[in-house]
Amino acid sequence: MTRAKPAPGRRSLPTLAVLLLALAVWTAQANAASEPLAVPLIDTPALGEAIAAGRGKVVLVTFFASWCLPCRKEMPELIAARRDIPEKDFLLLGVSVDADADSLGRYLAQTSINFPVLRAGRETMSAFRLDALPGMALFDPEGRLRMHQAGTITAANLGRLVNRHLGGNHE
Repeated sequence: MTRAKPAPGRRSLPTLAVLLLALAVWTAQANAASEPLAVPLIDTPALGEAIAAGRGKVVLVTFFASWCLPCRKEMPELIAARRDIPEKDFLLLGVSVDADADSLGRYLAQTSINFPVLRAGRETMSAFRLDALPGMALFDPEGRLRMHQAGTITAANLGRLVNRHLGGNHE
């Protein structure tokens, strides 16, 4: 997968609805921290459309699972990056590969996630050439896949990556 392109036809409206639902879920999380959250299930083409919707921004898709200890350790770094990097420059999408939606919902209810989270199967992660958690795929503002890697990243390193792919214009 080298470029995120929306699929032809009527996929845009359902994808927009899924993204809006994900946005509502992580926003509502602050209001009901003890309730497990429902996370929308997304497939690979719909994720591609979500990435394409971020055109003009650097887009990071981070794959994680609630049971993955390195993922849990990385989460505060991602939260800090989302807080520190302007939304006009950066879209962060969390994609959980949790098979157990209830466990994921409980984890998210206890975490101060400040970015949309979706749920997908491992086949979606594989489509991004990733086979270990945590994993990430970074797209430039034109929607081209610039890097994919397994392992954690710090907020500072993520800020540098975003800045580099914005041509050094990140403040």
